[in-house]
Amino acid sequence: ISLPVETSLQAVWVPLLVLILSLFIGLYISGSKQFQWPTSIEELSIAIGAANAARVLVLSAILSLFVACLMNHKPIRQQQEQVYKVVVTGMRKICGSIAILLSAWLLSGIMKSLEAHVMLGELLFQKIDLSWFPSLVFITGAILSFSTGTSWGTMGLLMPLAIPIVLGFDDTAVNHYIAPVIAAVFSGAVFGDHCSPFSDTTIVASLSCGIEPFEHVKTQLPYALFASGMALLCGFIPIGFGMHPGVLLLLGTGAFVLLISVHKRVVQ
Repeated sequence: ISLPVETSLQAVWVPLLVLILSLFIGLYISGSKQFQWPTSIEELSIAIGAANAARVLVLSAILSLFVACLMNHKPIRQQQEQVYKVVVTGMRKICGSIAILLSAWLLSGIMKSLEAHVMLGELLFQKIDLSWFPSLVFITGAILSFSTGTSWGTMGLLMPLAIPIVLGFDDTAVNHYIAPVIAAVFSGAVFGDHCSPFSDTTIVASLSCGIEPFEHVKTQLPYALFASGMALLCGFIPIGFGMHPGVLLLLGTGAFVLLISVHKRVVQ
């Protein structure tokens, strides 16, 4: 849609503001089923969690498009052809990414239905060395989330598997390993989800950058592998053998600073 120069900035931020406000207001109304102002953060979060997000997103997008047409200072009928061209062009650009996203969801759903993640988790936890347990949980979480494309699903699987095993140790071991194991579950799940080509976040991020999902994965893997390697070498492995977390935080920070300094010198 062509915009006059003197109103171009206003014609951009007003529809965006309408989109954002209508999205949050619509999510609350959809989830709470009422037009009453929320009385607490808990009530707001419950309402948003119960909302029909897909319907609200579509309606918010239509409303913001209508506002954008109005901001063009022309009758909407005169803009029909240009609006149609813009909408169709935009839809055409995201069709490929939507197909990839649907395929990724389909593949992830098939793997969950086959319970591949449960089988893999049970195989990895059959023989456990207590000192290597945090590292094993981290690696397992990374593999599961990378193969399924979901961090929440990985957390939901590993927490019920790993925590009871830790609680089965003696009191001293429980006090030492419970926090590292929980951290390993979260870290491994987020690592795999960040790099997985089946993850919806990977697909949406690549779409916003205008590149293929696998190209985005290739750019993220070096950084994620570097961070995960540091987490293992300066975190989960030594803490499994009894090192103090404070020492490991200093060790990891120093290692990161040293490696970044070395990298800068090599590049220069």
